[in-house]
Amino acid sequence: MSEWSYSEEELDEYFSDRETRRRARADEGTLSRPTSGLRGFFHQQFAAPEKAQAATALTVIVGVTLIGVLGFGIYIWTLADDIPTTERLEDPDMQLATIAYTADGEELARYARQNRSSVPYDSIATPVKQALIATEDQRFYEHWGVDPQAIVAAVADMLTGGFRGASTISQQLARNLYNEEVGRAVTIPRKTKEMVTAVELERRYTKREIIEMYLNTVNFGGNVYGIESAAQTYYGRRAAKLDTLQAATLIGMLRATSYYNPVRNPQHAKQRRNVVLRLMRERGFIGAP
Repeated sequence: MSEWSYSEEELDEYFSDRETRRRARADEGTLSRPTSGLRGFFHQQFAAPEKAQAATALTVIVGVTLIGVLGFGIYIWTLADDIPTTERLEDPDMQLATIAYTADGEELARYARQNRSSVPYDSIATPVKQALIATEDQRFYEHWGVDPQAIVAAVADMLTGGFRGASTISQQLARNLYNEEVGRAVTIPRKTKEMVTAVELERRYTKREIIEMYLNTVNFGGNVYGIESAAQTYYGRRAAKLDTLQAATLIGMLRATSYYNPVRNPQHAKQRRNVVLRLMRERGFIGAP
C-alpha cells in the first residue's frame, strides 16, 4: 500500500477534528507535508515563499536567455548575405603592389593603389609580433576571434566615462581584409558582422597565419600598408631586421597613424613607443630597463 494511503477513519478524523489538522500541519510526515516521493521533493524545494520566488526568477532568466539566443541566431542569419563568402574567406585579396625591377634586381618602381609588400611570418622580427600581442590583443592565444572579457571591460569603462577598445586582432583583420562587406561604421550590425567574420577567420586559419595576414595588411600611415613596407619606409630596413625600439614605434603607430608618425611627430611617437615597451615588459616579452 502507498505511504500516502489512509483509512476512512483517519480521513474522517482529519477533516472533522480541527486539532487533528493542526497537528498534522505541524508534522512533516503527515498528509499536509509530504517528505518523500515526487510530491515530497517539490514540496521541500518550493514550499517556502523565498524558494518559490527563486524558482520563478530562475525560470524567467532561463526563458529570457533562450529567447535571446534564438533571437541572436535569427539576427545573424539575416546578416548572412553581408558576411564574406567562403571563397572570400579562404582566398582574401591582399592587394599587393606590382614591383618593377632593374636587370640586376634593384627595385625600380611600384604600381598599386596601396604600397604593400607581403612577407612570411618567419621574416618578421620577433619583437614586432610581441609588441602587437602586448598592445593590441593580450589574450590573442586564448580567445576564438572575439574576447568576451575585453568586451565586458570595455562596457564597464564606457559606463564610468572611460574608453577601451575591445576589438581583437582577428576582428581588426576582418575589417582590413573585408572592408567592403564588414565596413567601419560604428553600428551594431557592422560590429556583429565584424565579430562573425573574425570567428570564421579563426576557424579557417591558425593564430600564426592570422598574425602574418594582419601584419601584412594593416596600415602604417598614408599609403604604407604592411610591416615590410613600414620597415622600409621609416627605417630603410627589412621587417626581419627591426629591433625592439623600432618594433615598438611601428606597432605604437596603429593607435593613430598620423598622430604617432615617427617622422611627422617624433615626440608623440616616442611617448607611444614607451607605452608599448611598458606593455611588453608587463607581458614578460622584454626585461626591465
